[in-house]
Amino acid sequence: MHNINTVIFDVGRVLIGIDPRGRKFGKLMTDAGYPPEEGFERLSYSEEVRKHMTGEIDSRQFFAIARRKFQLPHTYEEFAEAWNDLFYPIPEMETLFREVAARYHVGLLSDTDPLHWRRVGEVLPFIDVVTKPTLSFDVGYLKPHPKMFAAAAANCNRLKEECLFIDDRIENVDGARYSGMPALLFTTPEKLRKDLVGLRVL
Repeated sequence: MHNINTVIFDVGRVLIGIDPRGRKFGKLMTDAGYPPEEGFERLSYSEEVRKHMTGEIDSRQFFAIARRKFQLPHTYEEFAEAWNDLFYPIPEMETLFREVAARYHVGLLSDTDPLHWRRVGEVLPFIDVVTKPTLSFDVGYLKPHPKMFAAAAANCNRLKEECLFIDDRIENVDGARYSGMPALLFTTPEKLRKDLVGLRVL
């Protein structure tokens, strides 16, 4: 790890928490007849979300499909507000991110959609130090596709082997490593700090 000069963070469930029981999203799912967690799983791992996150359909097309699927009476604006009522900051990760950013170039690599990405910027204003985040709806692929890791390194103007990627899903960590990018599995802020200290990143 001596040649690492860049740390690339995943966003969801690493830098930001996700709770489908959020007041507006929870009510949206309850109105549709689903417990919030079940509704979130059904929607988040659906084909329409994959298409939204890879830029194949836009946000209004995504809404139209979700409205039919869940028989929602809501307007697009109401749906978008509820869809974004999932995120909460993780103070320990803001502190850790700032510590890393003070010593290394930092990047972001996220499977996300345009609606969520706008909300992420509001919840995590400190990520504005990343000038060119790598987002699935821009690249057209989801992790662990090799093109995502190649794009993340290119957006940081680095070689893949110079970057350390942090993600909460083992398949993405394995995918990064297979593509030639060192990676760590995120479980908790405390464990990540220990791992970074062990690698002499901190």
